[in-house]
Amino acid sequence: MRRYNAPTLCTEVAAIFVGDNGEPPANRDICVYPVGDTFQSISPLNQYCDPMTYPLLFPRGECSWNTGMEHVEERRTAKHTRVTQLQYYAYRLSQRNGFSILHNSDSESKIRTKDDIDKFVSAELPDPCTDLRLFQIVTKCMVHGPCGTININSPCMRDGQCCKSFPKQFKDDTEEKVNGYPIYCRRATEPDQVGKYSMDNRWVVPYNPWLLKKFNAHINVEVCASVKSVKYLYKYVYKGHVAASVKIQKEVRLAVHLPQQQPIVYKDGQEAQAIERAALRKTTLTSWFELNKNDPSAHNISYSDIPQYYVFDKSTANWKKRQRGGQNVIGRLPVVSILDTERYYLRMLLLRKSGAISFDDILTVNGLRCITFQQACQEYGLLRGDQQWHDALNEDAQF
Repeated sequence: MRRYNAPTLCTEVAAIFVGDNGEPPANRDICVYPVGDTFQSISPLNQYCDPMTYPLLFPRGECSWNTGMEHVEERRTAKHTRVTQLQYYAYRLSQRNGFSILHNSDSESKIRTKDDIDKFVSAELPDPCTDLRLFQIVTKCMVHGPCGTININSPCMRDGQCCKSFPKQFKDDTEEKVNGYPIYCRRATEPDQVGKYSMDNRWVVPYNPWLLKKFNAHINVEVCASVKSVKYLYKYVYKGHVAASVKIQKEVRLAVHLPQQQPIVYKDGQEAQAIERAALRKTTLTSWFELNKNDPSAHNISYSDIPQYYVFDKSTANWKKRQRGGQNVIGRLPVVSILDTERYYLRMLLLRKSGAISFDDILTVNGLRCITFQQACQEYGLLRGDQQWHDALNEDAQF
């Protein structure tokens, strides 16, 4: 692949010279011209030489290999506690429920008495005058049902009974149990209006006030005193199979073809019919031209971004405005070799120009109709310097 830049005014001339044996010299003098200073000669082994010579390999200007590098082999460990930015982007770290995460409380902080239970777990409606926010969260997230005779169609009803044993019984004090859940304090207070029902403490799901106000969600907190909880924590038999989480975004392949050169699929002996059908059939590109003619709201959307806002209806070969889900759609333009010159530069223009209504419109730059798409790219200034290669790298990094 060759690239020719337009000549610029310069006081220096680049030349290649050879030695007596016809080969270039093995050792080169590398000169750096700092701004506002005289040139400096540096060694090829200088740590700043490679970043200036090969900027694509050192995009952030980091130092390359040098003779004074510190040997850090002895610092390597088999256990990695951090991931790089690339690893973090490429992998989604997931934790399987009930696997490898277990926090044991200190022996001095274990829940041993009913006062300790009341300190961490509550099964009563809070006083709205004392803590209105907690009262609102409890009535929104921690009230069961209603079920039973009040609502026999509740999902928790089994054979006419609540499978969660609601409503509970009133209890003036918390009662401990050696092998099971404690019976929490549920005093017989005046009921409060929750939605269209009048509810009391018998319908409250046990909760921790601090966690409830922290996360503002349904969080059932219980004191597990059963010996089965040891097996539940240390030998959890319901972990399930190892699974992976994958997010796949929908791709819409967009056609990139020259005028009257869209691909045609045909059977032997039916070439003429296939050509006639192709002349009438619109592609995603020609349909995009029609969309820009009829819909002014599409004028500011590039060809590659159009699938986020419109759906291509294959039955009618027309773009229709999308109702939902556009944020998960990616428009893909096929890769075109630079050897296919005109298609290559047409693709370059389609990535930048929006609102085009025809191929002639793409070829027109500042009122001047260019002969080729390459000339149009030159008029747009897309071929000056290395901007097209920067754009190519940026596009590749996005996908």
